[in-house]
Amino acid sequence: MPAPETLPVPAAAPARRKRWRTILALALLLGGAGAGGYAWWRAHQARLPEGIVSGNGRIEAQEIDIDTKFAGRVLERDVDEGDMVTAGEVVARMDTPRS
Repeated sequence: MPAPETLPVPAAAPARRKRWRTILALALLLGGAGAGGYAWWRAHQARLPEGIVSGNGRIEAQEIDIDTKFAGRVLERDVDEGDMVTAGEVVARMDTPRS
């Protein structure tokens, strides 16, 4: 029986493998550079001061109107906006005209 002829291997197969390896290496390099750039960017962001927390959500509050018995100008304010007060607590003193 005669020896079978060997078929020639096309030369394009090694070149195709080399091209895919180059593409894969470039993709890994770009991915690593992107991840490193993102990590650097996150590390250099402005940080909040100690004791301050950031987030998002919904805050619900109850607004209360305060009326006085007599008209006049505010002479002294004992609390600031946002302070917690209890019922009956003096929050301001009025300069009322005495008649």
